[in-house]
Amino acid sequence: MMKGFYVTLLAASMSLVGWNAAFATAPTIGNIPAEVKIGDSDPGDNPAGTDNNYFVFTNAFQFSTKVTPGQGSVASNLVWTFGEFDWSATGATLPANWGPGQSRAYHYTVNGVAAANKGDTAIANDALANSPNAKNVANKINGAANTAADFATFRDVIWTPTNLTGPFPGPISAAEIAKGAEGKFVRFYVSDENGYIVSKDMIVKSIDGGVDMISGGGGWTQTVKDTLGNTNGWIGTGTPGAPGIDVTDAQVSSSSTELKITVQTSSSRYRIEGWGNFGLMNYQNVVGSTNYVRGKFFIYATPTVNPATAPINNVPNFRIKVFAGASAQEQIGINDFSYSATGESGPVAGDFYSITNNAAEETNAGIDIQPSRDSTKPSMYRVDLDPVDVPSLNTAAGKIGASIESMATSNNAAATLTFSELQLGVYPADVDGSGLALLDYKANDPTNGAASKNIVQNAFNALNDFTPGRRQEIYFGTTPPLGQAGEVFATVLADTGSATVGSIGFGFDTSPIPTNRFGVGVADVTAKTPATMPRMSANKRYRARFHVTSSLKTSDTNSANVRFGSMRVRVQLAQGGLAARLELPGPANAAAGTNTILKETLPGVGTANPESVAGYQNGTVKGGWYTAIFNSLLTPYVHPERGGTGSDDALAASRMPVLSAQPGPGNTTSGSYRDLACGVDALKQAEWVTLAFPNFPTTLFPKNDVQFRCQEIHLSELPEVDDGGYNATLP
Repeated sequence: MMKGFYVTLLAASMSLVGWNAAFATAPTIGNIPAEVKIGDSDPGDNPAGTDNNYFVFTNAFQFSTKVTPGQGSVASNLVWTFGEFDWSATGATLPANWGPGQSRAYHYTVNGVAAANKGDTAIANDALANSPNAKNVANKINGAANTAADFATFRDVIWTPTNLTGPFPGPISAAEIAKGAEGKFVRFYVSDENGYIVSKDMIVKSIDGGVDMISGGGGWTQTVKDTLGNTNGWIGTGTPGAPGIDVTDAQVSSSSTELKITVQTSSSRYRIEGWGNFGLMNYQNVVGSTNYVRGKFFIYATPTVNPATAPINNVPNFRIKVFAGASAQEQIGINDFSYSATGESGPVAGDFYSITNNAAEETNAGIDIQPSRDSTKPSMYRVDLDPVDVPSLNTAAGKIGASIESMATSNNAAATLTFSELQLGVYPADVDGSGLALLDYKANDPTNGAASKNIVQNAFNALNDFTPGRRQEIYFGTTPPLGQAGEVFATVLADTGSATVGSIGFGFDTSPIPTNRFGVGVADVTAKTPATMPRMSANKRYRARFHVTSSLKTSDTNSANVRFGSMRVRVQLAQGGLAARLELPGPANAAAGTNTILKETLPGVGTANPESVAGYQNGTVKGGWYTAIFNSLLTPYVHPERGGTGSDDALAASRMPVLSAQPGPGNTTSGSYRDLACGVDALKQAEWVTLAFPNFPTTLFPKNDVQFRCQEIHLSELPEVDDGGYNATLP
């Protein structure tokens, strides 16, 4: 009990020692990690000729993003140093020579520099003397902002000595393993040119057989840092070389540190290829019902011709996903995933649909949205997932995975997308009602009902041509431009003000669509006026909650019966270019005995969604809450190659010039690229087709339809989570 009390106090401590220059103030240290774990089992922790005892955590956090200079100080003058406390005499047995001042007592360097103060006594005496060691630039561990030296790299120099190239000794006893896992305190100092010095403490641990992780610092806990490669559990997805598909249209490849997707010019074909990893962490032990999952994807693009000056539409659309499921078989299905939160990018909308449908505007926005073309400074995109906490996911089999895939729709797309790193972790789930409310829709509510919003619903079908790989044209309206009249679309279910369960809210019914058609219903919800329009601000998160119900079954053992098809809820830029979605792909996976998780997640009879409003349900109408999370693109991290200095907000403005120049929140100008819309979509899959290709199934999906109504939508703006910012492993 005493030890726990001591640790709590010390972890939260901050000291301030210095003299008060006129009009000057001390710097402020932000949310540095509360705990750093240095493992030896990460991808890349086995340099050639070594074993697994490589206890180095590269780029654990970025110094320049964790401190604010005081008044009268310049950021470039700040000096970071650190002190290393002694190992505690309590807890795990103190190994030989690990006591104060002994030969194996002090374990850590940061960026190759040893502690300015070693041991409890030295730390205390230096503070009493006005911190000469902690202020000494000879002990400086940080470098210029946004360079390699701006990131803290930890090394356990006892288990991984710097005078060896491997194999390294690692721990030499069980006592050392136990004590390393218990950890010790390290104090980080920041001093400035005015004589001020501040400090914060963290716990640093060496975990034999573990992986590099940080926790704390705003609630983010990193659990996976994968620098990728062809032996790290990633597999290629898509259908290169399938009947009717030119294998040169799209290809996947890999190196020891990168995954690549190469798309070439084509005519009237999708080029959908990518990479997926279907078991990066466990839901039960890591996520649970109290956390969200975040993926940080580091990506750069290389157009095939003239990479530096190639047009925007040479870079293909792409999808990056974080998803939940139970096994590779269940997650893949027919080239599909159990469900996912998806961030999409590209000059033209891919498989989601821009409200404006304006290619010129989408292309202009794509200047900021598409990835960096600098391999040394890849773009960082955030994708967050709020898993629906159903019982079958909360088992030992429940997994969290990730993927990246091209969604090339433009004939001109010709580039290589390179996926250079993935960081995966969790942060505490938001509480309903938290944040700044931006848009509220509630059926039959006098203030926030249908009349208070623009609710635009459209239905259309794909061209009845399922040649593998073909980009299917879309019918809009009752007189298709392709000359094939008589198409039957999904029924639009408008919000009529009904208070009868099953008829409350708006939605779609796809049952009129022929069984050999792919049909879509798209509903977009926006504010009535530009002044009240939700708009993207710099360095924010946007969380949308949707309450959806259905009377369909989520699964059925009889293949002749209809089961729920596919649905997605989303937050997107209204002008197109980027959408964050929660996808629930039903029919391929919802057959009996294949994916229990999905059966429990979908709305309808059979759902096990634990969050719902009783008044919208009865014995034959069931559903619940679903969440989509959109991370602002106005950050410094999408285009780090554009340089600049200043705060995150200032860098977001200078590095994202197209988006930052658009009208922001409260501006009465209409049509901003930063406008945010919420949407709910129905997707009915084709059940059969007739093709002349050998080995291609004529039965595509089980019998399925989509029927649902959405009763509530709540969009709020929240602070961005401190997840370490841009901390890619630099080449």
